[in-house]
Amino acid sequence: MAEDKESKKKHYDDLLERAKWEFISDREIGMVAQELKTTQDKSPYTLLHILGRGVEQSIARGGKLPQLYIDIVERYLHGQDDQLVRLAWWILTIWWDMPERYVPEMFEFIRGPAWEPQEARWAALRGAGHYLSTHSNAELLEAIIKVFENTEEDTYIRAYAYQTLAEVLGCEVVHMPGFHSGSIDPDNPPDTTVLSKAKERVAREQSI
Repeated sequence: MAEDKESKKKHYDDLLERAKWEFISDREIGMVAQELKTTQDKSPYTLLHILGRGVEQSIARGGKLPQLYIDIVERYLHGQDDQLVRLAWWILTIWWDMPERYVPEMFEFIRGPAWEPQEARWAALRGAGHYLSTHSNAELLEAIIKVFENTEEDTYIRAYAYQTLAEVLGCEVVHMPGFHSGSIDPDNPPDTTVLSKAKERVAREQSI
């Protein structure tokens, strides 16, 4: 029994590596999706990761995205496991490039849902940034600004809000050597014009 469990773990670890760096077939992706659909595992992180990366790979080679796969990942987006929700955000809004479908959820997570996630919130911020890079939404941009300005917010979340604003605005700060969110002091950000530029964009979009 222990050997079977270890063998299964090794199989999925190998699949994940192939989904990230090599080749995984649509048939293998489908098997993982079915496993996720029926699993009793409360934290199937590796399986979800395989599905996310595998479908990203399949899309890149011209494959279609079945609604079943979207439904499976959305189930975790609406859960309360910080790690799984973070991964679901990453899959749906970045890897599968569908941020426009989840704008209402972006507002919920950026403002802070009742169950107080942390990593899921920064993933939602990144998803919102990806959306705002090609869409206008003054209310959503303003919600991110409020997170950054709120000194009672977690410093880590404020740093990610700053990075999101910088990326949306195309500010050079995100291209600085060694730049990453964990290095940002939101009270002393590397580019102090980011906030004013973000507010200018909000004003422009509100006036249209």
